[in-house]
Amino acid sequence: ISLAGAKSNQCQLLFLDSKAIHLSCKHNIQPNDLKIYDKQKPNRMVIAFPKGWQLTVPKNKPKGVDVKFLKQRYYLVIEKKYMPKIDTSFRNNHVTFVQPSYTQKCDWVKVNKPALSIVIDPGHGGHDPGTVVNGVKEKHVALTFAKQLQQALKNKNRSLNIHLTRLDDRYVSLDQRRSIAQKNHADIFISIHADGSPNQAARGLSIFSLSNAGASSTMAKLIAAKENRVSAKASKALLSFDREININRSRELSQTVLNHLSQSVSLHTNRPEYANFSVLRSLNMPSCLIEVGFLSNDEDRGLLLEPFYQKFLANQIASSMLSYLKPHNTEMTKTCRIQKTNNWIIVKAGDNLSNIAKTHRSTVKALTIINDLKSSVLKKNQKLYLT
Repeated sequence: ISLAGAKSNQCQLLFLDSKAIHLSCKHNIQPNDLKIYDKQKPNRMVIAFPKGWQLTVPKNKPKGVDVKFLKQRYYLVIEKKYMPKIDTSFRNNHVTFVQPSYTQKCDWVKVNKPALSIVIDPGHGGHDPGTVVNGVKEKHVALTFAKQLQQALKNKNRSLNIHLTRLDDRYVSLDQRRSIAQKNHADIFISIHADGSPNQAARGLSIFSLSNAGASSTMAKLIAAKENRVSAKASKALLSFDREININRSRELSQTVLNHLSQSVSLHTNRPEYANFSVLRSLNMPSCLIEVGFLSNDEDRGLLLEPFYQKFLANQIASSMLSYLKPHNTEMTKTCRIQKTNNWIIVKAGDNLSNIAKTHRSTVKALTIINDLKSSVLKKNQKLYLT
């Protein structure tokens, strides 16, 4: 009986490396089977095995590890100098004593942005009236419509932060308008204008975005020249942002607005125009300039002075802006966390014990003992312990 009991209590120590010790027994091990003590001078962990357990110990022990046999009991001594923090893990008939290692795991996750910010820029103002036709001044039309657009956006989404670059008939330089957009961390910048043309038959809404290289049409070039004329400093603006990316985002915004308006509003052109507009330079957010119609055209001018049409057009543009913002309402952010390195791997197709042992600085014999393998053949998706 005593021989059978001794045989069942046989255990084998494996020194896997200087940071991992594995105990494999013929029987299941319960945490209360082992007595674990923290000792001082020197700082060490002492693991006491029950009397009667037979321990097979490799001849070559790592530095800072010793095995003693005192009073019919084995003791495993691990100096904390070499393994400062020791994790003990029980798994059926296996126990590991390991210095844990950590890795940084980073993931890109989608998070909601804070309340979105929109800056609406009523063009001209103060001593700069813009286009004037039959006493109707562009600066007044732009301000009235900008306030209608602000209200339409608020009605559709009260969480929006909406700012106007001017609230009354005052002059605001182009540099100041850009600065207001930057200070309010605008997600969209919309500049509102009303057009004028020697051709009184020309009518309809147009949308323009920034271009680095020339204008998309003669009309775009002329309008940019008109809108840029009021600021001599504008050409000196520092272009500190990645303009190519921002230009593409601005054209996407412009096309989204035009697509939405094409079913309900008279358009001068059904595609976005682009030119080098000073007010759009150096902005690091999607931006565009909307000419809401031609003051030089009797029909357009009449509509732009009509409150019902102003409200209708503002609602249409607000809806198109929100449809653009919806997919941009979230952003990807990188989150990182520190986690313990797994002491196991999942077997992939083509893996074998020899390659795994080599990759993880182990041996085929150690992997076989740790995992109680009866065969060297591994199965795909099999969980294989390394310590």
